[in-house]
Amino acid sequence: ADSFSDWEKKGVELNSHTARDYTTIGFTLVPSQVNALLDQVIERLRTWKTDEVRLTREKHAVLNEFRLRIESGSTIKMQDALWALALRMHPYRKPVSGYPTELPDLEIADLDAFFKKHYVASNITLVGVGNWEGESLEKRAAPRFSVLPTLSIPNRQIENETLQDGERHLTMPDTVSGSSLLIGFPISKAGEG
Repeated sequence: ADSFSDWEKKGVELNSHTARDYTTIGFTLVPSQVNALLDQVIERLRTWKTDEVRLTREKHAVLNEFRLRIESGSTIKMQDALWALALRMHPYRKPVSGYPTELPDLEIADLDAFFKKHYVASNITLVGVGNWEGESLEKRAAPRFSVLPTLSIPNRQIENETLQDGERHLTMPDTVSGSSLLIGFPISKAGEG
């Protein structure tokens, strides 16, 4: 099967990223490529496995991203510091990629378990925009996604934050061209009035 880099050679634009609650993979392509690309995505999800070489490569990529975030200036450092200072219990207090000190302990079994738990048909959202020729995206995707396991999505147990009883502040000395200030306010969570 073609790799995603092979698709890029065919003119498909690929953009992916991971945020705190989701991963997206976006493709810009011509309609005649949709079925073959969907087939490859499903095959990857169905047969996904990693190995030490891939894991090592990804660890290096994450370390490089972390280094670039730190070197990119004060804005990213301020955002990370704000999350860590404002949240005491919630996992959002940590950077999306975690901390560099955690990477050496990451093993293939950890990745495989996470993948099998979250990258399942019952947890996929598919959006298509464009000039679709022939079958709709839904008709193209439905039989392909039906081969994937459908599992109950695990309920995340997140401890409630303690109420903030006063201001929290942090000064981060840095050599920058101009000073910056970032202010955050906690808001109610979903379901609260």
